[in-house]
Amino acid sequence: YRRAKDRESALDFEDLQLRARDLLQGSDAVREQSRMRFRSLMVDEFQDTNRLQCELVDLIAGDGVGQAPELFFVGDEFQSIYRFRHADVDVFRERRAQSGGVLALTRNYRSRPEVLGVVNHLFSSEFGSSFEPLEAGGRFPDPTFGPPVELLVTDRKSYGTRRWRR
Repeated sequence: YRRAKDRESALDFEDLQLRARDLLQGSDAVREQSRMRFRSLMVDEFQDTNRLQCELVDLIAGDGVGQAPELFFVGDEFQSIYRFRHADVDVFRERRAQSGGVLALTRNYRSRPEVLGVVNHLFSSEFGSSFEPLEAGGRFPDPTFGPPVELLVTDRKSYGTRRWRR
């Protein structure tokens, strides 16, 4: 893979991250210039980052003294889905433990209260004391057709050769 990339003068996403890290590590001027560009730095979906990406954030954010930007992380460990891309939810957990404060964002403006009630019921026992129930923040009209929430439990094997999501 490496030889093929070299032959084509190509870089993949990890190469770009490594080169950016090396550039920031190797040059005080580049690191300082990067810090000066930002007043605040927010990393969304932080549960899907890895240690290399966290290192990049730290190099830009600095030590929090002087001209370093304010640093914010937004994430939900229960939504970590990119392990196949080397995301490490432990990075999220470690940063949360080291942080100066955590603000739980439990108000949901996209989902109906009935849906959130089902989610809270199903997941509160699964995740234990670390689960914070979600609250509906939006107003929704009464459903026109049928119930607002319907849970369908299916078994792929029972569908035989038919497409199971049909």
